[in-house]
Amino acid sequence: MSLPTEVLTAISQLPLIQSALQAMNSKINEISEVQKTVQEMKADIWENPDGIESRLNYIGQQSGENFADTEFLKRENKKLRKDIDLLKAMVIKLDRRSIEQEREIVKLKCRSMRDNILIHNLAEEDGENLKERVKRLFKEHLGLEVDFVRIHRNAPHKNPNGKPRSITGKLVDLQQKEVILTTQRQKLNTKVQLPFYGNHFIAEGDKSVSIAQVRNIYKKVTSNPVHASANHRILVYRTKDNNGKTHEGYSDDGEHGAGRKLLKVMQDQGLNNCTFVIVRRFGGRHLGPKRFNIMEDVMLQVAGKI
Repeated sequence: MSLPTEVLTAISQLPLIQSALQAMNSKINEISEVQKTVQEMKADIWENPDGIESRLNYIGQQSGENFADTEFLKRENKKLRKDIDLLKAMVIKLDRRSIEQEREIVKLKCRSMRDNILIHNLAEEDGENLKERVKRLFKEHLGLEVDFVRIHRNAPHKNPNGKPRSITGKLVDLQQKEVILTTQRQKLNTKVQLPFYGNHFIAEGDKSVSIAQVRNIYKKVTSNPVHASANHRILVYRTKDNNGKTHEGYSDDGEHGAGRKLLKVMQDQGLNNCTFVIVRRFGGRHLGPKRFNIMEDVMLQVAGKI
């Protein structure tokens, strides 16, 4: 009895099928080994205390702590800024209070020193003899013979900013104080001046052919007790030397822009070999740019007389 052709063909294929099955089993075994190795690596990575999971958790924890620290520092910085702003406000308030107290002290001193004369802004000199110097200045500028029981600067040491210390002098003749004040007022009225909303502008000038003469003129004007207590003493000058070279300059003395504008007026008017000092007493009201026109007027009035 013969087998069908299909069966015979299948039987002939059995060795190949068996070989294929063996190859498949071998691959399955290899895959199992790979899976086992992967499982071991996974366990080593994620379950080992020193593995990547622990490290990632540590990094996450540190990041959270750093964020918390940053937020804390931000809050502290904000608080410190508020404290600094508060301290600034307190300093400004204390500074204002100090200025007010200083003014009150000056007022009290003035009331308590009825027989004394206060002199401000008189430049300090090394080894100065205040008694003789002030007597000479009163004689030169006010035409008065005065004498003092005592006279002194009102602070033991010079100001670090260079501002002259004020002077207190006790008069021998108690009646002379009113004479001095009256003469001072009259002296102010004899100068070229313009009152404007309580501000007084006074100009003084003279011929000058050298920088040394410029300095002497300025020193003479600023040493005048009438002008020494003013708020600003603006210097402006133009001189020509023997070679025909022009030397010019100015000093604002705190009145910003005044010297430059006045020097321009001198240049435009052709004013040479002369020096001017414009004295301003501030009356409590700001004048703006108009103040420069007033200074120009008083300077040109003096220029017409020298």
